Amino acid sequence: TVSTDISPDSAMVVNGFSDGTMLLLRASDLTVVAEKKASHTFNSLAFSPDGTTIMSCGTGNAIKFWDAANLNFVKEKANAHFNQFWQRHTPTVTSCAFSPDGTKIASSAFVPGIQYPDIQVWDATTFDVLALRPYAHQKETYSLHFSPDGESLVSASEDTSISLWATASLTLFEERPYAHEDKTLEAAYFSPDGKTIVSASKDQTIKLWDVTAYTRATMRVNAHTILVNSIDVSTDGKTIVTG
Repeated sequence: TVSTDISPDSAMVVNGFSDGTMLLLRASDLTVVAEKKASHTFNSLAFSPDGTTIMSCGTGNAIKFWDAANLNFVKEKANAHFNQFWQRHTPTVTSCAFSPDGTKIASSAFVPGIQYPDIQVWDATTFDVLALRPYAHQKETYSLHFSPDGESLVSASEDTSISLWATASLTLFEERPYAHEDKTLEAAYFSPDGKTIVSASKDQTIKLWDVTAYTRATMRVNAHTILVNSIDVSTDGKTIVTG
């Protein structure tokens, strides 16, 4: 599994794979409800806050939307990321996320072998670009997540850093380089109260960060025997799920 997400009502799970397969499963017994075969890798998947739509991104520089009931294709934003350095290249969209109210989308992209990573914030209805940050990281961004109030965005990157951005302008609030020493950051996620960021890395550790002070609050070493590439936090903030 490359990417996974759980529906807002916790009834359904969606999994995406590197071979272009997407599976919709019932969370209670993991029965497959629907399956879709696409021509691109699913780097990131996200249920909309109302649970009716699944957003995906991957190779091919497109952000796509699927009916969450049956995985039927709904629409896409083609040529999602573009800058002057990419004119002869096709970027890969590495991560996408809905804002808590569903009105905005954040996505990140890079050109394989060339980099030039960027982050964009979109209007979820019109696809108008609301904010753009070229060179957001030195290498590709693997994870994006909005704060509960939608005002901030946290990113995790292959360049070993975690960054905190203002959603409206993508102005950098804080940056934590070498957040997991010299290892790639696979995921970063806000707690439901917005006070803590949970991060996961190829170094097999889970770290919790105080958002106000941006200092490490605690760490779980050897959380897994291999890299940790995904995180989720329960709605009550008491449980962290990793994979």
